[in-house]
Amino acid sequence: MSLKDLQCNSETARVILNSNPTKSRLVVYLVAISTLWVIVWACYAEVDEITRGEGKIIPSSKIQVIQNLEGGLIDKILVKPGDFVIQGQVLVRIKNKRFEGDFSENSSRIHELKLKTTRLKAESQKSKFIIPKEMKAKNLLMYQLEKNLFDSHNDYLSNQIAMVYQQIDQKNKRILEVKSTIKYAKNNLRLLQEQISFTAPLVEKGIESKIEMIRLKRDKEGLLEKIETSEHILERLKSELKEADQKIKDTYLGFKNRSQKELSEALSELQRLKGRQENLRDRVTRTEITSPVKGRIKQLFIHTLGGVIKPGADILEILPTDDVLLIEAKIKPSDVAFLYPGLEALVKVSAYDFSIFGGLKGRVISIGADTIEDRRGNPFYLVQVSTDKNYLGTNKDQKKLMAGMVVSLDIITGKKRIIDYLLKPLLKARQNALTER
Repeated sequence: MSLKDLQCNSETARVILNSNPTKSRLVVYLVAISTLWVIVWACYAEVDEITRGEGKIIPSSKIQVIQNLEGGLIDKILVKPGDFVIQGQVLVRIKNKRFEGDFSENSSRIHELKLKTTRLKAESQKSKFIIPKEMKAKNLLMYQLEKNLFDSHNDYLSNQIAMVYQQIDQKNKRILEVKSTIKYAKNNLRLLQEQISFTAPLVEKGIESKIEMIRLKRDKEGLLEKIETSEHILERLKSELKEADQKIKDTYLGFKNRSQKELSEALSELQRLKGRQENLRDRVTRTEITSPVKGRIKQLFIHTLGGVIKPGADILEILPTDDVLLIEAKIKPSDVAFLYPGLEALVKVSAYDFSIFGGLKGRVISIGADTIEDRRGNPFYLVQVSTDKNYLGTNKDQKKLMAGMVVSLDIITGKKRIIDYLLKPLLKARQNALTER
């Protein structure tokens, strides 16, 4: 191209610009304003700073190792590895005849004592021996034995009381006889006294002999002695009658006291056996090994029906699934400086497409105190994050998560302006510029 052509083109451009100066300035202004707006936006707009790591899902509860305290013979194995179980579900049944026998014997003894205490209460309260039909039907033989004892004790008491009443009747008859004797003797004494009064003047006049007077006085002394003796006998009989009445009261009281003493001992024994019964029931129920948590059977240590389980031996392992999940992730040492418990995190499960199923929200709960090296010798920190739920999706369409699933973890460590990201390379370059050798 010649110099003449260039001058021609330059002149042409100058003519075009001069022909539309307003549009040209408008374009320049728009570019300047847009650039200024982008700079201002970059100064105020913030984005999340994220620390990323890889890890896996672990249960917040450790693996549950199921044992049995007493041991026994394996009766049934109701689960297998991989099965999901709920809390309280029977996993294994064990036979232990000794505890079952002790429990049955203790139960029988408790029933006997209940019958005995019912009988003793009836005896002490002098009431009828009445027990519920179901208790009678449970052990008819023992009921009959207690009923016979009740009748026998009451018969013995009745006989003792009847004997005392018989003695009282005899003493009452004897009292009547003595009273009659005294009355008869006093009547004779009165007549004898009249005879003595009539005979005394005759003796003085010599009409009657003194021997007759002496005989009369001797008869009088005999009657007085007989009256005195009879009155002593009467007092003794009255005293014996009071003693007999007291003996009846004492017999009843002794019977009641004996019944109450036996009742107290029986109730004490019953209370002790009831306490033992709870212990035995606990041992018997432990022949059914149940799941303490909702989870999945990880491993069985027993396989043979009829095999022996030693006391305290491991039977199986359960991996809990119903608790809050924990994410255990590896974080590079260079990224751990701004991490602390409480930071929000986003968990992405590799088994489910994040764009479809989304992720789990969580929070950092712990950061390892020191680095750990992997197989290749690369150091990392273990960080644990707890999730707010243990599934993806909605309540109606839950996508269950299991321990061991691989996840990627995004921990939000703060906010940063876009301008800082844009200027960061320049700031680094300025710090390192003109320092080379």
